[in-house]
Amino acid sequence: MILPLARPHDFTACATAQLKRFSLASERLELRALRAQDADLYCDLYTDSDTMRFIGPTLSARQAARSFTAALRVGAAPLDGPLFIAVIERASQHSLALCAIQQIRMRQAETGVIVKPAARGRGIATESLRAVIEWGLVALPVEHIWVQCSVHNIIAERLFRAVGLAQLAVGAEPSEMIWSVDRKSWQFKQEKNDVQCPRVS
Repeated sequence: MILPLARPHDFTACATAQLKRFSLASERLELRALRAQDADLYCDLYTDSDTMRFIGPTLSARQAARSFTAALRVGAAPLDGPLFIAVIERASQHSLALCAIQQIRMRQAETGVIVKPAARGRGIATESLRAVIEWGLVALPVEHIWVQCSVHNIIAERLFRAVGLAQLAVGAEPSEMIWSVDRKSWQFKQEKNDVQCPRVS
């Protein structure tokens, strides 16, 4: 497991400031903090049983609406919970996916991505997750970024390998696996493969 490091005095102020102004863009995608207009994207994902199969319980419409309202509130104080990130196709302005970054403490952060069924198979998850990891390791005062998923989620495993994560340890449950990358390893892999991530907009 990643060993906890001392928390610098200005950690909270630095991380909060960076999270509140989160915005990335590539030629194809725009990634920005969740807004009120993203209710359909959020609720559609969390009420879809196939999407939630390896993530958590499928929510009812009412539960998803309440969860979305809570997610918007967290956006105002992002260290209190997940900062959700909407992934938008720039050409069509269609909402394609949600990313999140959370558990930002002890020089670590957790991230993840959920893609709408109709947008899968287009590299959206790879491009989005790689962008969020790159941003987190550059902008946030963290040394490691990690994700956790079911050991049965083969598609997620392929995604994590594709973006440069490595298996780290078994998660809180035996059926969960943690994947991680540190800043030095990430920078080496991106330079070696000449990967271009979305830029800060």
